[in-house]
Amino acid sequence: MNEPVLPLIRNPAVDLSIIIATWNNARDIQACLASLPAGFGNLTGEVIVVDNASADDTAERIAANFSAVTLLRNAENEGFARANNRGMVQARGRYILLLNPDTIVEPGALQMLSAYLDEQPHVGAAGPRLARPDGTIQRSCLRFVSLRALVTGYLRGGDYLPAATSRPSRVEGLSGAALLLRRRALDEVGLLDERFFMYGEDTDICYRLNQAGWAVCYYPSAHIIHLGGQSAGQIPAETYVRRRMAQLQFVRKHGATGEAMLMAQLMRWSLRLRAARAQGPQRAYFRSILHALNTRIAAKPEARSS
Repeated sequence: MNEPVLPLIRNPAVDLSIIIATWNNARDIQACLASLPAGFGNLTGEVIVVDNASADDTAERIAANFSAVTLLRNAENEGFARANNRGMVQARGRYILLLNPDTIVEPGALQMLSAYLDEQPHVGAAGPRLARPDGTIQRSCLRFVSLRALVTGYLRGGDYLPAATSRPSRVEGLSGAALLLRRRALDEVGLLDERFFMYGEDTDICYRLNQAGWAVCYYPSAHIIHLGGQSAGQIPAETYVRRRMAQLQFVRKHGATGEAMLMAQLMRWSLRLRAARAQGPQRAYFRSILHALNTRIAAKPEARSS
């Protein structure tokens, strides 16, 4: 098992623990933290921020302005999954919310999400309606990655919304931008897989919950604003590559060997096409990723497991 295990707490001390992994989010995270009290409603809770060695003054602003927040500082950027796991290991809540720092929680949203899990004991994870500041609803449900899904995703996009967007719906996966997890379910399936440095860890944990018999549900009555991508600091090429590599990693973990090989070949074709169209630094970047991908494809599976 590659996923860290959540320490078993027989009697959680609070209703909800919020875990926020941050990196260079000095501006956005302050608005996020300020929105949380109204989001809690009548819930008891705690907020744990894990700072991934921000180069700006993110950690200093949190320490100065939010004394009730538990601030954990990493010596280096350990990635989204490991940072969240560090927070979850210290969490005392019966529910744990993974929350991006570039979000604004609307009043009562967290109480509604928690109440939904109270009413639906078979649900292991739930996600709110995510919307951009202009009110546009984000596609925050995720399909499990497969060769077929990847091919159609090039044409339609891999994220989606359920057909019925006004009532709760069972889905395959949910965005990690705001993901409420039941502690008892985490006790069973483990925490985030830390081999997913950035992207893919949310799909992976939702897959494991489904495999263990837990439902994953979209709950649109709870609203959270998501600014989207404010911490990445990446050129579009890097974002594209990271997402595709995470998809390949997911299939290597959960899919058939032949499917993973076909996906790798498809990814190489796509990168070659982008390298041919790109110019300057982006062309060099795509070519370097192609070289790295060719090396990984040639490696034995056991050599890639660490």
